[in-house]
Amino acid sequence: MDHELFFVDLFCGGGGSARGYVDEGFTPVLGIDNAVHTTLTYKENFPHALVWQKDLRYLRSEDIQLVLPKNKQLPLLIASPPCEPFTSANKKRKQNPQDRFYLDPVGHLMLDTIRLIGDLEPIFFVIENVVPSVEKENREIIKDELERVGVDKVYFNIVQATEWGVPSHRLRVFISNLKFPSIRVRPKTVAEAIFDLPDPRFPNPYDSHFYVAPPAAYLSKITSLRTNQAIVYFQGATRELRNYIRLHEEYPAPVIMGKGRYIHPIDDRLLTVREHARLMSFPDHHMFKGSVDERYDLAGEAVPPQITKIIAKEIKKKIHSLT
Repeated sequence: MDHELFFVDLFCGGGGSARGYVDEGFTPVLGIDNAVHTTLTYKENFPHALVWQKDLRYLRSEDIQLVLPKNKQLPLLIASPPCEPFTSANKKRKQNPQDRFYLDPVGHLMLDTIRLIGDLEPIFFVIENVVPSVEKENREIIKDELERVGVDKVYFNIVQATEWGVPSHRLRVFISNLKFPSIRVRPKTVAEAIFDLPDPRFPNPYDSHFYVAPPAAYLSKITSLRTNQAIVYFQGATRELRNYIRLHEEYPAPVIMGKGRYIHPIDDRLLTVREHARLMSFPDHHMFKGSVDERYDLAGEAVPPQITKIIAKEIKKKIHSLT
């Protein structure tokens, strides 16, 4: 059977996950997200894809099947359901793991993803989320739900982004019917990722590489901030978290978050959206749409393209072996 390399992208965001697959020759047929700035960004980067701004809870598999190539099995479905019900950074997450899936409407989107996997029957699927989403009882819930829709092999692939060539830390799980290879490369540093970019205070050809003024209350603190120090400290669900951190040029960056802001290692200013994107392994030709804060969110909440590019290579080999 001839399997073309196309995919459906659920919770597509600004296309970080899709970018890695596209760079390996896959074609996004459909991207689905519920926000204007995400769908605009996705369409800007993948103009030939159909993009829907929809709530997945009310989406039927029949709607998706209508836009897929006729008489061809879907090779790949990718999804990044919201992590807020599971992440330790959310101090309001429900205590009972089952409640995070069945009573939290946002957490239930993981089950909606599984529903669509069961209906669409892709050859391969990849669901990305935070590691706490598969800890303890959570793992059994997800495994049982996938088995209920006909998936007999489930792998919980834990990936540390720095070990896959991303210049920032990000520990994530990729739930799939494919076991990922073991990969460990030399970590890429902040300096290697962003130091060749020009000063954002002046005109330059890079998308979203413009100066962003920090809050007035932080201006004087930035100048005296030392490496790895932060201006803001706050409590997450299980630990203290930090924001406005001065990065170290000789190491990978900490986890890049959508609401996170970071201080340049040697310049007393915030990193730009483009610098956030570089630290997440986005290529410079990937554009971002929306307000300044929305662009930071798009870069920081993405799946690093470097990771999905490696996954795409493995899936492509598997699909070609079926022909």
